[in-house]
Amino acid sequence: MTVPSRKVVAWVWLIFFLGLIIGSVIWVSVLVADIAKKRAAASQVLGRVSDFALVDQDGKNFSLADLRGKIWVADFIFTRCAGPCPLMSSRMADLQKSLDGIDGVGFVSISVDPDYDRPELLREYAKRYGAKPGTWTFLTGDKKRIFEMITTDFKMGVADGRGDQPIIHGTHFVLVDGEGRIRGYYGMNEVMLEEGAAAIETAVKKKAEREDVLTKLLNDIGALRAAQP
Repeated sequence: MTVPSRKVVAWVWLIFFLGLIIGSVIWVSVLVADIAKKRAAASQVLGRVSDFALVDQDGKNFSLADLRGKIWVADFIFTRCAGPCPLMSSRMADLQKSLDGIDGVGFVSISVDPDYDRPELLREYAKRYGAKPGTWTFLTGDKKRIFEMITTDFKMGVADGRGDQPIIHGTHFVLVDGEGRIRGYYGMNEVMLEEGAAAIETAVKKKAEREDVLTKLLNDIGALRAAQP
């Protein structure tokens, strides 16, 4: 058996140490990039939710004070919606399931059809999607105040339905921190009701996009929780 020369042994050790150094540099770079990403998600402030006085699905008064200190995700729906609302509520249910058992995180769905969506209807709607009491809250109340919140605070669009025209509203999820500051908007890229094979193909593509959005939202919630004192 031939004994390796000192030169060969030296080269082997050199290659080993170079690989170790390069691997360490890559690992540190990935770690730093991840930290920077989390800090960016935790630092951006896109607006602020002003105080409000609405009513939840149990008929109890509910205000911004009830969300103080809690990270929450808001969306806007209505119970007789035949468009994107069922899909949005399904995605919210997915978020609730993904964060089950995590303290300090809540979900709020605000009706854009409050004259029709009385607490008892919202309560049935909440049960349909498995909303956990105290975790996922559905709100109704003064229509003028709700529309004002949507346009002024959340900076999203909403238009009342006229005749046969449906209510038009934004379909983003909004991430809000414990101080009522808006930290992110997350579009669901909903697929509207269509017919035929083309709709099925589109739905498959859009499903992957929605899952990416949910992953980003979950990551940003984690970053906000990590940044809390």
